[in-house]
Amino acid sequence: MRSMVDADDDDVETVKAVSQCFHSTGVSFVTLYCGYQHFIDIEHAIHGRRPLNADAALTSYCHLLPTDCLIDVTGQYDWSACRGQRHCVHLLRHFNDLDHDRHCADHQRLSYLQVSRHY
Repeated sequence: MRSMVDADDDDVETVKAVSQCFHSTGVSFVTLYCGYQHFIDIEHAIHGRRPLNADAALTSYCHLLPTDCLIDVTGQYDWSACRGQRHCVHLLRHFNDLDHDRHCADHQRLSYLQVSRHY
């Protein structure tokens, strides 16, 4: 098991996260970045959708909320271009296999580890 320490204590491993909304046009992507002497290790990719009865103000909010319909899609991607790198840009796919209405807002949250090269 890997240990976690605070970023101020010559960090061994720090959890970082990015979120992205899916839009009806264009390509969705995330940019992952780790500091000097660190590399990326993917933790989780979670695809979420708001329920139809969600507050309209929340439909464009690109972060996961407790009421969202969620599915872990970590294994649905090839992360080899990001793992072990200091920086990468990764395209996101729209997953339609959720058992929820397709008119909900779609978003994805990716959590990754910033791991020290000395670890």
